[in-house]
Amino acid sequence: MMKTCGCNDGEGCGQVFRAGDSMAGHDLRRQDWLMAVRFAVAAGLAFAGWMFGEGWEGVACYAAAYVVAGGHVMAAAARNVLRGRVFDENFLMTVASLGAFYLGEYAEGVAIMLFYLVGEHLQERSVAKSKQSISSLMQLRPDTARVRDAEGHTREVPAAEAVPGDCLLVHPGERVPVDGVVLEGVSSLDTSSLTGESLPREVSVGDEVLSGCVNLSGVLAVRVRKRWEDSTAARVLEIVQASAERKTKLENLITRISSWYTPCVVAAACLLAVLFPLLGDVSWAEGLRRGVILLVISCPCALVLSIPLTFCAAIGRASRLGILFKGSAFVDALNRVRMVAFDKTGTLTEGDFEVSEVRAWPPFSRKDILFVAASLEAVSPHPIARSIVRAWSGSRELERVEDGKVVAGKGVCGMLKGRFVMVGKASWLQEAGVVLQADDKEDGSVVVELAVDGVYAGRIKLADRMRGAAPAVVDFLRGAGCELAVLTGDTVVAGQYVARRLRIPTFHTNLLPDAKVSCLELFQRRLGGKGYVAFVGDGMNDAPVLTRADIGIAMGGLGSDVAMEAADVVLMANDLSKLPIAFGLAQHARRLVRQNIWLIAGVKGVVLAMGVLGVATTWEAVFADVGVSILASLNALRGFARFG
Repeated sequence: MMKTCGCNDGEGCGQVFRAGDSMAGHDLRRQDWLMAVRFAVAAGLAFAGWMFGEGWEGVACYAAAYVVAGGHVMAAAARNVLRGRVFDENFLMTVASLGAFYLGEYAEGVAIMLFYLVGEHLQERSVAKSKQSISSLMQLRPDTARVRDAEGHTREVPAAEAVPGDCLLVHPGERVPVDGVVLEGVSSLDTSSLTGESLPREVSVGDEVLSGCVNLSGVLAVRVRKRWEDSTAARVLEIVQASAERKTKLENLITRISSWYTPCVVAAACLLAVLFPLLGDVSWAEGLRRGVILLVISCPCALVLSIPLTFCAAIGRASRLGILFKGSAFVDALNRVRMVAFDKTGTLTEGDFEVSEVRAWPPFSRKDILFVAASLEAVSPHPIARSIVRAWSGSRELERVEDGKVVAGKGVCGMLKGRFVMVGKASWLQEAGVVLQADDKEDGSVVVELAVDGVYAGRIKLADRMRGAAPAVVDFLRGAGCELAVLTGDTVVAGQYVARRLRIPTFHTNLLPDAKVSCLELFQRRLGGKGYVAFVGDGMNDAPVLTRADIGIAMGGLGSDVAMEAADVVLMANDLSKLPIAFGLAQHARRLVRQNIWLIAGVKGVVLAMGVLGVATTWEAVFADVGVSILASLNALRGFARFG
């Protein structure tokens, strides 16, 4: 029951299933067929033994059934003993079943191995099912790329051989092999494998496309921007494949306990088998029978399998929804979060500014102000400049600016129709001697002031739109008992405005990356180890604080390398509404783990007490081991489909 592959060779082939390995190359249907044949043969021989009765023919049939059903277990136990690994579940099952044979309970001895065989296979199938969501991610990786040379000829090469600068052709129905930029064509991309989003994304010349996305319509010519190993799909696969290596504290505890648990069980069974006969209450045969029952009941397979299986199912479901956990440890850790700190721009807000207000002072009109500002800002690559240019929708073409100059961090200036125009921060205009008009309403907007020939002309306000999901997410976390805070490098007015709108009481503004780390450490000290502090950021300048947080959650967007590296959890769709889903998956996984612990401990405890008192038979012991293992494994996979 502790194996990781579909082989029924007693100890498993030792292979670990990786995403997309299709059960490490094993044919599940073939394994189903072999198991069915083995079970049928063993059951038929056992039935023949029952028909023959106590004679040598019956014993021979039972022995043959035992070898068919449990020969691989005995072989594995023998190999492990020779390697110095004596005490494992194979050893327990072998000793218990041979003990039953020694007592003349042939049917019970065969039943131990027969049900163990069924339990093994069913649990292997449960593991395979839990890994299906993760395995499907391997479809992200195309095997080949179609490269077009300078003469227009195309050739197919392995995707890993595409290098930055190559021009690739991606036809409808094909996956984008590596990250790149569209050179030619217009199309729609299915990004659901990366982000969990069902709506297609429209792309045209100049847009970025990511590896793993499916081209839905037109042919695209894409210039390669990254090698395969550095591309988005490769990073996603790397994170998901490595997630199993980062175990929860509970999994690590079970692993440590298993190293001494089995020897203790064997010692207890031996003591039980000897103690009762010495006390004179039962015969030596009855003492041995009770010891055998203890061995069967005490096999730890149910716990050792069901707990990792639960977290594996949670990670698999999350990955299909565009939520990447970098290990089961972070699934469980979300349940200990008591405070969540947010970055503002790009996290609680869209990070995409739009013009919200234009004010003009005579003799200028609002249309004049926007036209002049857009003409000046057209020479700047700044996001705010692009927003102002985008807001101009007049019939006139923008004017050409002479001697246009971008002053970093301050604004843009230049000659427009023979007049000197300045567009930028209020402090910069004031340094130039411009007398500004007071702003009678501070609402957290970004304000761009405008002056013509040294005379104040007007202002433009730009608002960073609040994410639509932000209020609901904040309410969810507040309802879950989490303290909330905003840590932003923006101004006091902007930070306060967002915090008040979302009713977040704690906010810190004008923070550089190291100052954000200091604030987060202050929160951690205040909790004093009674809970975790999570930070949600956009994964760029927030990398230091994402790394320092107990749980770093990145609004990774599409292809954010920094988010992949720094965060423990990545929301691939840049969708804040997935945060409650991540918390819900973590809560459900912990609930299932607790249910399984109580189920396993309860059933084993009751049957163990019955066995010690001589009430339970080997059949009850088999159920307490194999039966409860199957129930726990099935329960570990339950309910995750409802998320998303």
